Parts: sequence; structure tokens; C-alpha cells
Amino acid sequence: MILSRSIHYVATAVLTLFSTAAMAAQVKLQLDDYVAQNGSVTISLSVLENTKNGAYVIYQVTVPETGVYDAYALFGTKKDGSSLSVDMDVNLETLKGRPVEAALTKATTNPNNWAANDRYAFGPFRLKQGHTYFLRINFLQSVSGSWVGNVHELGLSTAADQSVTDVVDVDVEQDGGYTLYAIDCANKSSIYPYWRGWAWEPNYIEFKENDCLEFYYNYAALQADDRRMRRGAEVTCDYKTTRDGWYGFRIFLPSEELFPKNIDGSIIAQLFNNGDRNSWAGHLSISQDKIQVSHRHALVDPKVCTLGTATWGKWIPIVLYFKVGRNNKGRIKAWMGDGMQENSPVYDSGPVNFGFGEWIDDETLNGEVTADNEVADYIGCKFGLYVTCPHDLTIRYADIKALVGNPAGAFDIVKPMVNTPTGITNVRHNVNLNDNCYDLQGRRIANAPETKGLYVINGKKIIVR
Repeated sequence: MILSRSIHYVATAVLTLFSTAAMAAQVKLQLDDYVAQNGSVTISLSVLENTKNGAYVIYQVTVPETGVYDAYALFGTKKDGSSLSVDMDVNLETLKGRPVEAALTKATTNPNNWAANDRYAFGPFRLKQGHTYFLRINFLQSVSGSWVGNVHELGLSTAADQSVTDVVDVDVEQDGGYTLYAIDCANKSSIYPYWRGWAWEPNYIEFKENDCLEFYYNYAALQADDRRMRRGAEVTCDYKTTRDGWYGFRIFLPSEELFPKNIDGSIIAQLFNNGDRNSWAGHLSISQDKIQVSHRHALVDPKVCTLGTATWGKWIPIVLYFKVGRNNKGRIKAWMGDGMQENSPVYDSGPVNFGFGEWIDDETLNGEVTADNEVADYIGCKFGLYVTCPHDLTIRYADIKALVGNPAGAFDIVKPMVNTPTGITNVRHNVNLNDNCYDLQGRRIANAPETKGLYVINGKKIIVR
């Protein structure tokens, strides 16, 4: 399988090349010679330490000869739930904004030693002599607080099998891709590119056997300790948009005992307006037995509209489109239920004001930090329960997707499919070169996939097997 990457500018790097009898030739990075970093991480010549969930460090790298390389990291931790992810690109800004990929993420073991040197490999990546690349290492934590672990060595190693075809070809040009943050609930080992944003015990978020995520909120815990982290259970990710975007997901209300009908205001998804005001600009909620959408242009009472009646014991598909805007340039559309059609939303706000903060123009929030704009404004995403109601709640989600922007075929990309909890067409599909085929990160697949996996083909999610 060839994963496409866009071609932009290149730079230079300083590397150490060496080999041993025990391993292939390696390109060892100097840990304190980095070009970008984000989040909580302390960087020195010998170690990346004090790392917390979401932090990353980016390096410039070249290779001595064309070939297939594995990225590697020597790592130690005292924390369960830690993971590392390594990705590469020829463009620094592209790499900064790309979501973490499950295929390039490794869950780590806990040797109970920050100085341990367990070796983890990522890739493989096809690289060319004379080209300069950027390599990003992400630190991820999904279970135990936010601490991750320490990296004591980072670099590239020539792959043992140079003829492998399941490889990330970093230099392949991207053609019309998009960025989609999707959880494959059939893969129960990880929720990446999402993480558990708020789920303090006894609240929880966990996979169930029928390919879904269950979210649980405990009211007694909130009564005993009334803090934001106990007001539900939510997942979030690095989703950011300053203009427009789409959500798609399915919810399942197990029973009236586990999710009562006589309660109000259970928020199930948020359009969170990060930045100067740092509050929600819109959300979907369940009140009594109604599913509602709310949206606003400032910290004021929102516009609220009922999408339809919720059903218990049945999957409910939902799609939401939003466009930020002032001076009536914004818009909200929503769809709900089986058989939804793009030209027939159950709610269309028409021209409205939506979103708040600093603006570049009437349709673009200022998402860049500059001397004149100290805080970036953008819409981020949250899925799950955010409530304060006096009752324990249990709800299930499947096919969670958040799409940046409004590319062609966006409705079909995020729309949950009928009769499959994951929203995936589980059929054999023979891909040919005429198909419009992308991976879940929105990168066009230049050739027909040669291995099984999940793809978006001609606007539909397909398992190729």
C-alpha cells in the first residue's frame, strides 16, 4: 500500500551514520538538534523527558542512500497507557498539522524505569538520497494521567526487507486529499487519533465487543467532587478548523434505566471554540427524548432546534455541517436518521453568525498566533457525555468522524452507514486505478491498495480484503 505525501520545500540536517554487527546501518539523530516542538517536553542532548500527552518534537533528516527505512526510538516509562508515534513528511508545516496515525503508533510496555531502552520501530518509510525530510515523534497517553515516558535515542535504520510494498512513500505527491479524524472501533487496541480528554474514574470510556465505544458518567462522583473532569466522559483530538467542517457519528441509548428519558441537557458532541473566549460555539444534546442542536456567535444564549425524537435500543446516525462566520456568513446544517440525503437536512440555519474570537475576514477565524493575535481562535471537537444531571448515564458511539474543511463528497465521507455499527461497508472490494481512493487521513492512494484495510473509496468507507 502506498500512502501519498505532498511535495514542498526541503532543508538540511546533521546526522551521525554508524553500523554494528548486530543491526543494520542507522542514522542517529542528535536529540537537541530539533526544528520544532509542541507541548510538555524537556529536550537535551541525551534524552527527551518530562513528556506529557500530545507533545511532539520534529527533526530534519537526510539519508545516505535511497531505500526503505524504519524509524526507531529507545524508550522507557513508568506509566501504563503510554504510546509513541513517528511520522515523516517533506513539509514542516504539513507535518505539524497532520493528525497522529494509528498505523504509525506503537503502544509501549511499562518496565517501571524511565531509563529503560526498549526499542520500538515505526514505518517503514521509502526515502531518497539527497532529499531532506522532517521526522516527528509524538508522545501519547490514554490511561494513566498525562505523563508518557523518556526517549534516549531516535533515528532511522535501513529495513531488512528492501522489497516490501506496504510502505509510506514520503515523496509521493498528494492529490486533493483531506484531513479526517476517525476512530476505527473494530480496532479495539487504540482510539487514536483521539484521546480520552475527560474521563476520571469511575467515569470511563471503553470498547465493547460489538465494535463501539461505551461512555459512562457517574453522578455520585460529581456530587463528592464537583470539578469539570467529572462532568462526563469525552474524547477529543487535534482537530482544528478556522472556516468549516463536518461531524459524523452514531449513538446508541441502551435502555431507559441506563439513559433515562426524563432528564435534560445531556451534551453528546461539542463544537468547541478554542481561543480568546474558550467556550463552546455549538453542540448536540439529548433533552427528554429529543435530539437538539444548539449554536451561538458569542457567550450568549444559543439558538436551539430539535432534530428529531431519540429512540432507545437502536443506532441513531447523525451528521453535522458547520461554517463559521460573522455578518451572517455562518451556517449550520444537521441530518439525523437512516436514509438521510444531503439535499434534505432536518435542520438548516440559513445565514447566521457562528463562532467567536479574532477574525481574519467574515468567514475565517484567526488561527495563527502573531504579535497582534496572542491566542489562536479555531473550532475543535469533542465527542461523548458532558452533563451534570442527577443520574448515571451510559451511551455508546460508533463511526466517530470529524472532517476538516468542506472537500468534495464531504457528506458521504462522514455519513454513517445503515445497519453497521462502525459505518463501514464490510464487503470485498476490488480497487482499480479509476477509483477515487483515500486512506483515513485523507491522502489519495495513487495505486490500488495491495493489502487489506479501511479506505474511503468513491466517497464510501470500504474494507479492502
